[in-house]
Amino acid sequence: MGFGGDDYENFRIWLDADVMERSQSNDFDKTFENGALTDSSTTYLKILKIEIWGFPDQLTQQKQEEFRQTEEQIALGNRKVDRGDFYNGGTNQLMFSKQFGFRDQLRIDLDHEKEKMQK
Repeated sequence: MGFGGDDYENFRIWLDADVMERSQSNDFDKTFENGALTDSSTTYLKILKIEIWGFPDQLTQQKQEEFRQTEEQIALGNRKVDRGDFYNGGTNQLMFSKQFGFRDQLRIDLDHEKEKMQK
């Protein structure tokens, strides 16, 4: 994003896509009064904060709201624990295999006891 400059080139202030590494300023252009914009002799800028304002149309506002709702649903889903999945060795099996490793042995023991009782 560029500000000032000479016919879409040599911007007075340039905010690069790599904001932290390649944003820079020039000491002169045709738009603003000449002179350094920073105290440093370096033309590269150290960006601390950026505030961006916009005036979205209705479609953009709708898309933003849909995005916010989707992000909120994902966050809520990540906070929930499926207890059945947790105890039955679903997606969490690897993480808790040592803690709940006795589960399979317990099932075998219970099945063995049921068979004994049925005989």
